[in-house]
Amino acid sequence: MGFPFTIQDEMNLLPLNNVKGSGNSRYIDCPFCHSKAALRITIDKNLWNCFSCQMKGDPHSGGGLTQLYGKFYNISNQDAYHAICDQLGVQSDYECKKNEDVTSSKASPRELDHAYRTLLSMLSLSESHRENLLQRGFNDEAIEKYLHGTIRDLYDPAFLKGSREAVLLLKDKIKGQMPIRVIGDYDADGICSSYILKRGLEACGAVVDTMIPHRMKDGYGLNEHLVDEAYADGIDTILTCDNGIAAYAQIEQAKKYGMTVIITDHHEIPYEEEPLAEPDPETGETSRRRYKIPPADVVIDPKQPGDTYPFQEICGAVVAFKLMQLLFAEFGFDGISTDLTSGKRSLLDELLEFAAFATICDVMPLREENRILVRHGLELMKQTQNVGLHALMEVNQILPWQDGKLGAFHIGFVLGPCLNASGRLDSAQRAMELLDSKTREAAVAQAAFLKQLNDSRKEMTEEYVKIAVEMIESGPLKDDRVLVV
Repeated sequence: MGFPFTIQDEMNLLPLNNVKGSGNSRYIDCPFCHSKAALRITIDKNLWNCFSCQMKGDPHSGGGLTQLYGKFYNISNQDAYHAICDQLGVQSDYECKKNEDVTSSKASPRELDHAYRTLLSMLSLSESHRENLLQRGFNDEAIEKYLHGTIRDLYDPAFLKGSREAVLLLKDKIKGQMPIRVIGDYDADGICSSYILKRGLEACGAVVDTMIPHRMKDGYGLNEHLVDEAYADGIDTILTCDNGIAAYAQIEQAKKYGMTVIITDHHEIPYEEEPLAEPDPETGETSRRRYKIPPADVVIDPKQPGDTYPFQEICGAVVAFKLMQLLFAEFGFDGISTDLTSGKRSLLDELLEFAAFATICDVMPLREENRILVRHGLELMKQTQNVGLHALMEVNQILPWQDGKLGAFHIGFVLGPCLNASGRLDSAQRAMELLDSKTREAAVAQAAFLKQLNDSRKEMTEEYVKIAVEMIESGPLKDDRVLVV
């Protein structure tokens, strides 16, 4: 495998602290055992090893400094390689080995995804690779879609069970100017979902506000307090995103108040095992699942029974985006831009950016339409017209509008954590305010605050890791073979 970057390029990207030494040897604080200046990097041989904890790596055991880069960020060698390529703006050139597991007749989904990643990074698909994938059960259409899928290959949002009913219900609420409250979640997916719904509904003329639960005061998702508060505020309709499918009692309470409830979620449907009077004659099963779907007016969740959406592994923001896509069509708004070179952007393009952002942050599998959304969304984000997202990139020194460099790494490991930090250490409403910013000044100030929060979170994590290590090393725990700290 040839690497399109130098060892020095990798050195420049590593988050090194307390670097000492010169020439071919550098000594840094070990990121694993935290011993000062204990990890030596031998530059000319692409080697590294820690004298204290004995951790080591080299090009023959998994990638040298690429491996070290991956360990710094707790990602695989493969993902580290692609992240480095993204940051340097170079084309990856992984090649399949003839005898790798990809040719195995019993490859796992993880191995197949690895094979897809490998093929995607190549400039062309050789006949032998095509034959390998065909033998694995993938037809030419599936291969072509993975490698060269476009916006036109996205699934029709109307396939989502309940989506058409939700559009008609929302259209009626908008026409009657009935107050709608979007209730999301405090992680990046929940924040992006909330923004997509709020911004989209506003564009359609809705009376709408948002409420994101406070991590400490409210806990996860919809709760009785939020329902009571919405009722007291005169809210007619509660619209959940990235939550709600498990809030049976809370939604039952909202319905008793006479409120309309629409759930948009992507999580698994809660169920109870119901014993059968006698075993099933065909399967031998002695129980069956009884799904407990909340009594909402409409439920949109690709994992619910009876849903025919072709791909279930989408995040909450994509579910929200699909709903807005249908609603915009109902109102006659422009669709997704298919020609990014024209410079013309629709509001749906901006919402797609956040669907792609959340797909990365929620660690959804990058295949099927997720891959298309992320690829297209990253290109849109390079010239984003959202003032808040632009400011967040700016304060983190990510400037794709100048250098064209923006990849999944930047979203997942730099920008996304800033949104998540707001929900963990403060209030996710701050992240919503950032995305909803109207002026550059306000956006930069809010973005700088979120970056500071994330920096504090990283410092706190490092501090507690040190405390945990001290707890182990200073007591009898160090002699145990299994530890839970």
